[in-house]
Amino acid sequence: MEIAKRSAKKIIVVYGGKYCYINMSDPYRTIDTVIEEMREEGYYIARTEVENCLDMLATADERETLAKGQKVWFCTTRLRKSQNLQMHSF
Repeated sequence: MEIAKRSAKKIIVVYGGKYCYINMSDPYRTIDTVIEEMREEGYYIARTEVENCLDMLATADERETLAKGQKVWFCTTRLRKSQNLQMHSF
């Protein structure tokens, strides 16, 4: 988020719930904790309110339609520049 803070005063963290960010050194440290630690005067930092990361790409109904009744494990890859989105790894 330090990199993002150099470019913008308003930051949206695109992570889902508790399973989308796992710190192996401290598994109880959530993405919400990281966001709280990064808050400071003059910056607005918020996280998307979704259950999991995939919810930002397709709704539960859309995933059900795509699965066509089969048990499917949906995984996402990193968003690419071709989608006109800038993404940083933290």
